[in-house]
Amino acid sequence: MEQVQFDNYKRMKYHPEYHKNMGQPWSLEDLQYLINYFDKIGVVEMSFALERTETAINQQVYLFRRRGIMIKPTTIRYFKR
Repeated sequence: MEQVQFDNYKRMKYHPEYHKNMGQPWSLEDLQYLINYFDKIGVVEMSFALERTETAINQQVYLFRRRGIMIKPTTIRYFKR
């Protein structure tokens, strides 16, 4: 088993055991889960739930918010890393 590595911002880098969906197209079920639960559970738990890197999750959220699919929350919740 490979050792888990983190970048300078303490985000987990790609690891084949935890990020099995990396490089695969997003399913409608995954996108719906992201839209409904991202603001409730945070990026770290979302990364494990969808088996994608935190960077991929953040990129998708950025695109959705830019297109108006997701609304930016009025209050910011901070999640522990």
